[in-house]
Amino acid sequence: MTAARILAIVPSVGAYIPTVWSLAPGQKLGLALSGGGFRASLFHIGVLARLAELDLLRRVDVLSTVSGGSIIGAFYYLKLKKLLEERPLGPNGEPILPSSQDYVDLVGEIESEFLAAVQTNVRIKALLDPVANARMIFSDDYSRSDRIAEVYEQCFYSRFAKNPGEKIPLSDLLITPAWMQPGFNVREYNSTSDFKIPILNLNATSLNTGGRWVFTATDLGEVPSANPIGTIKPLPRISYSDPSLTPEQQKKLAQIGLSEAVAASACVPAIFTPLAIHDLYPKGANGEEIVVELVDGGVYDNQGVEALLSEKCDLIICSDASGQLDGNRTPDIQLLPVATRSNDILATRVRAECYDNLRNCPGDGSFVFFHLRDDFPGNAAYPSLPGPVDQCNGLNDGHIYALSNIRTDLDAFSDIEAYTLMYDGYCLADYFLQHNQGNAGLGAPSPGGAPRQPWRFLAIRGMVKTDKQKLLSHLLIGKYLFFKPFYADPARTWGVTLLLLAPVLFFLWARVDLVAELYKLFVENILYYLLPAALIGAAGYAIVKALDNAPKLLKLFDFIRKYRRADNPMLTALFYAPGLIGAAVAFLNLSIYNKIFLQAGQLPPPSDREAAPEADRRPEQLEAAAQE
Repeated sequence: MTAARILAIVPSVGAYIPTVWSLAPGQKLGLALSGGGFRASLFHIGVLARLAELDLLRRVDVLSTVSGGSIIGAFYYLKLKKLLEERPLGPNGEPILPSSQDYVDLVGEIESEFLAAVQTNVRIKALLDPVANARMIFSDDYSRSDRIAEVYEQCFYSRFAKNPGEKIPLSDLLITPAWMQPGFNVREYNSTSDFKIPILNLNATSLNTGGRWVFTATDLGEVPSANPIGTIKPLPRISYSDPSLTPEQQKKLAQIGLSEAVAASACVPAIFTPLAIHDLYPKGANGEEIVVELVDGGVYDNQGVEALLSEKCDLIICSDASGQLDGNRTPDIQLLPVATRSNDILATRVRAECYDNLRNCPGDGSFVFFHLRDDFPGNAAYPSLPGPVDQCNGLNDGHIYALSNIRTDLDAFSDIEAYTLMYDGYCLADYFLQHNQGNAGLGAPSPGGAPRQPWRFLAIRGMVKTDKQKLLSHLLIGKYLFFKPFYADPARTWGVTLLLLAPVLFFLWARVDLVAELYKLFVENILYYLLPAALIGAAGYAIVKALDNAPKLLKLFDFIRKYRRADNPMLTALFYAPGLIGAAVAFLNLSIYNKIFLQAGQLPPPSDREAAPEADRRPEQLEAAAQE
C-alpha cells in the first residue's frame, strides 16, 4: 500500500502531531471489533477514541462486530445515526458534514455514558424482575437470552428509540443523513464520497448449519463461506423490503429488534441458551418448521474479520480483545478442565486462521491487527503498561497479562478496570496504526488536523506511573466472576456481611430450642416426604421433555399463570417464590456489594491541581496555570 493511499505517522503516542489519512477514491476501510464481553467493549472504546482523533472513524465503510464488540458497536452506531440525521443544513440547503471534532466529541459521550450503564451491573440487573425470573424458570418460550436482550434495551439502546419503551427494529437502523433522501444506495454513496456511512454487521453463529449469521440494517441471514466445507446449504438471507415476504415473515421481522440481534451475537454457549427465531422461513415440503438457533458470533469468528474480507475491504483494522491461550506444563486431565481447555485450543486455532486470512488476502489489501496481550513502548507522557505479557512476576509487573485475564462478563467494571482497558486500546491503536509499518505500510507525516480530547480514561496514567502495585492488585481481582468485593475491600465487605447476618445469628442463638424443633420438623417430615416426591417429579419432567412434542405437552409456566388466583395462594406462591428469591438476592447485591466493589476501584483524586498529568487538564485549566 503506497503513501498515496494512506498517509500517517506520529512519532510517539499522544504527541498529537496533526495528520491526514487519505484513502484513494473507491478504497474501503473496514473496522472489526472482537468479542470478549464488557472487557472487549471497554477496550474498543479506547480504540474508537484514537481512531476519532486520527480522523479515521468518518472513513469507515464497514463495521463488523462480535459479542462484546456488538454491544459497544451498536451503541456507537446509534450515536452516529443520531449525529448524522440531526445535522443542520446550510442557508442554501447545502450539507454541513460533521467535523473530525464531532466524532471525537461523540466518542467522548460514549466513554462516559457506556461505562455508566456497565456499572449498573447488567448481569445482576437481569434478575431484578421476579416475574421475568419465574418465566425463565418455567416457560418454554422465554430464556435467559430473551431476558438479557430486554436488559440490553433498557441499559443501552432504549434512549435512541422513536417512542419510549419500544424496541428498535432492525429496519430502523438505516442511517439517512439530513442531506440525503430516504432510500439512497449507501454503497454507491460510499464509493464516491470521502465521508462514509458505515455498514453495520452484527455477527452471530447459526447452530443449524454452523455458518456465520449476520444482522444488518437491510437484511439478515447467513453469508456463504468463501471456502465451504461439506454439503450443508446456508440459510438464505432475507431482505426486510422484499415484496414476496409472507405476512408471517413480515410479522416476525418486525418483532426482531436490535437488542435481540446483539443478544444473539453475544449468546455465549452454555451460559445463555441459544436465541431462537421461529416463522422466519417457510415450512418445508413435509411441513417441518425451520427454527433458527443462534449463538455467539465468536464460535465462528470471534474477531469479526470474515465480514470485512467478504466486503472486500482494502484496509482492515482489527481490534482484538479476545482471550489468549496460556501454556500449561501440567494441564488438568479431569473431564470439565479438559473440555474447557480443548475449547480454548479450538478458539485459538480459529483466531490464528483469521490472522492468516488477513495476511494472505489477495490483491493490494493491508491490515492492522492488535490484541490485549500486545505491548506498546510509551513515553514519559503516555507510560506503557508493565509487562511481561505472558505472566505476573510479583506486584510490580505483569499488568498486561493481568489485563488480558480480566473476566469476559456482563457485570460491573470499576473505574480502574475500565480506564485501564480503554487506555490500553487507545495506545495500542495509536502504536500499531502509526509506528508498526510491517502491517499497514503507512507513509510519511502529513499536515492536517487531529483534534485533542481530554479523555477521562487518561487519568489511569497516574497509577501506571506512581502506584503500579495497587493497579496490578486490582487488575488481578478482575479475573474473578464472583465475590470480587471480598477481594477488593475485605474489611468493609465482611463487616457489612456480618451486620446483615447479625439478626439471623442472634435469633439462632436466642431460640436454640425453636431451631432444634424446626430442624426436627424439616428432617422428619418435609425432607422425608417432599424430597422423594421432588425427585420423582423431576424424573417425570425429564421424561416428558424428552418426547418430540414436549413443548405442547408441558407448559408449566403457562399452567401456573392461568390457574393462579387470589383464592389459590399455593399456586401463586409456587409461581412467584423462585423469582422473588432471585430478585431479592439481586437487589441486595446491587444495593451493597456492587457499590463496595465500584468504590474500591475508584481512582484516587489528585492531591492538587498540579498532580494531574497535563494532558488530562482541559484548555481553560492549562490557560489558568500558565497565567499563574
